Amino acid sequence: MLRFVGASAGTESDCGDFSAHGYLQSERTYHVERKSVDAAPLAFSLQADAECPIVNPAFVVVNWGAADVEVKLDGTRLERGKTFRFGHRHTSAGTDLIVWLEIESNEEWIVLFEEMH
Repeated sequence: MLRFVGASAGTESDCGDFSAHGYLQSERTYHVERKSVDAAPLAFSLQADAECPIVNPAFVVVNWGAADVEVKLDGTRLERGKTFRFGHRHTSAGTDLIVWLEIESNEEWIVLFEEMH
């Protein structure tokens, strides 16, 4: 489950500059929409346990824009390569960011997506 960091109870799907649209089984991705060009970094937790582990999650951030992304897991910056990949999808509505992470875990992770300039 994806939950925004700092979100109060009942607001897990909406946190100021971003809205979570859940997990799309057909794409096997978590979908988040960026609502503002000047959005703060996207911070969220991925919750997991032994019955529902995190396995190679993928994310689509709708309307991210053309900027590249820096990703941190529990505060550690990931290097783009075999275990962290990203790209952009251009649509008639804007440019989406697609991120894939090679991780498997039964524990919660705090994830940060930040624009690289």
